[in-house]
Amino acid sequence: MDEYRYELFTRIFVKDDDYRLIFRFCAYMAQFTENEGFVGYYLNVDNPNDKPELLFFNGNKVMVKDYTSGAEFITDWADENDPNL
Repeated sequence: MDEYRYELFTRIFVKDDDYRLIFRFCAYMAQFTENEGFVGYYLNVDNPNDKPELLFFNGNKVMVKDYTSGAEFITDWADENDPNL
């Protein structure tokens, strides 16, 4: 039986107030992907001296890790769609 794998490359440009759209998109994709571990990064293009924030998938969750400080947070689709946040 043949097995097919697909790759998705995205480039998302958002305004400062809408940056959480990146996390919502990643949290949505994490529900369906078989990929685990590092999946990409995002970067503030307005400040070229900034280091990228790294994105990891772990199960249905997305971990965002700050490259310079090592700070991280984990989110998922339910968290990103919680109307109380």
